[in-house]
Formats: sequence, C-alpha cells, structure tokens
Amino acid sequence: MFTNLCTNESNIDSIKKRSLIEIFLSCLEKGGEFQDKEIIRDSCNGIHALTNKGQDLDILLSYECIPNLILLLNQEDESLQNCSLSIIWNIAFGDDQQLDLLLQESVLESLFNIFKISNNEEVLVDILFIFANLVCGNLNQIQQVLDSGILSEIFKIHRKEKFSNRLQIELMWIITNLCTVGEDYQMGYLLDIGAFDFIVNVVLNYSLDKNIYYPCLISINLLIQKIGKQFISQANKKQVFNKIETLQDSESNSIAIYSQKIIEQFDNYNKKINLDQIFEKDELDI
Repeated sequence: MFTNLCTNESNIDSIKKRSLIEIFLSCLEKGGEFQDKEIIRDSCNGIHALTNKGQDLDILLSYECIPNLILLLNQEDESLQNCSLSIIWNIAFGDDQQLDLLLQESVLESLFNIFKISNNEEVLVDILFIFANLVCGNLNQIQQVLDSGILSEIFKIHRKEKFSNRLQIELMWIITNLCTVGEDYQMGYLLDIGAFDFIVNVVLNYSLDKNIYYPCLISINLLIQKIGKQFISQANKKQVFNKIETLQDSESNSIAIYSQKIIEQFDNYNKKINLDQIFEKDELDI
C-alpha cells in the first residue's frame, strides 16, 4: 500500500515524505537480517520512488541509512542487491556532500564486486551510471575513484569481454564526465589505463551510433583542450582525426558541430607546431 502511494509522490509534501521514509526504514530494519525479502523489496521500492533521481535526498540521508544500504548491497541474494542498488542509483544524483557519504562507506568496492559477477545488463548499466556520476563530482571524489583501481579493472574486463552497446555508452560517459571536471593528470591517467584504446575503437567503428559517438567527440574535444600534445600525438597515429574529418558533414548536427570543432583545434595545433619548428630553426641558424 505504501509503495503504491509513493509512486504518486508529486502529491506528497516534505513532512509526509519524511514520515513515509521513516516507515520504510523501520520496515527495512524489521526485515530481520534481510530474511523477509518481501518487506525489504516493498521498503526499498518505496524509498526509491520517494527519492527518484535525487529528489529529497537530504531527508533520506538524515537518517544515516547508507551503511545499511551497503550491507544490503553486499548480500549474495541478487534480488536484495538490486533493492539497495535502486536507492544508491538515486543517491548518485546528489551533491558533493551526499556523494561523499557514499564514498565513505566503501560503495566502490561493493559495486565492483557485483559488476564482476553479474550477468544482468540492467544491473551492470546502473553500476556504470553510478561510477559516471561519481567522477562528475569534485577532484577529490574523482581521485578516490581512480585510486580504487576499479576503472582500470573495468577497462581490462572490456578488453577481454564484448560489452553490450548500452554498457559501452555508459563507459563512454564515465570518460566524458571525468574529462569535463577532472584535471589534466587525472585525464592522462585515464587514457593510460584503457580509455585511449576505447576512444580509438569508438571513433573508428561506431560513427553511425550517435548515442556513443556524441559523448566520445565531447571527450576528444576536452582532451585536446586540456592535455593537447599528449592526446593528439597518440590519436593522430591511430587515424582518429582522419576519421573525424569525414564526419564534419554528418546528418547529425551535434556530431557535425563537434567534428568541426575538433578538426579546427587539430589544425591549429599543427600550425602551432610548424611555427615552433620554424622559430627553433631560426634560433639555431643564428
């Protein structure tokens, strides 16, 4: 009954939401070491509905519920993991302070443990989505994700196994979000652990798929702006810019625009290199 009420959460004011969250959390505790799965599912579904896409997280997190969510996430039962994952997915929409609460509770390790063994595409997509949001936070949060080594392991898995299209899209958004917020040394590290090969593969083989190609071009544009030479010299050897040059007249307006931006930056970079070489030669002649 409560879960059905929460699906129409737009009609519930904050006071009622707080009361309902208290009820759901109480029901979750009454699950008795997570034995009563029906109570847990109903409780988590209700909390998920009330906090959909990050709504009213301050109310939920004021009850310090993340440790219990991590305990639930660490259960062997996949249905219980999914209950917790649905709420953590919502928390991933939160602000820096709310994301810190997740990172403080070893959420990265718990999520990756599921990622390694799950065959459920929906679960895998949700986990990559959470990682993508975590690297869209502040520099310290990005560094925590990088230091965990999890992204390196995910790229290793990608090299060994064929990721579905949806998983590749989410993996690309991890790269794009990090490039948007991260520092040059963080972007360089990301390239070294597997992002570079992934980007090259997308550029050369996925130009007809706007959903993955668009964030890929955003990433390349940012990489050129922030770490220029380090990326351009490697990408040029892989014919990345030759491929992008052919997409400047793409039927997709967004892909055409970003392709033009990238080629313009690439041309400007080459002009600068040529000028530097001329000046260097003149100095040697003198």
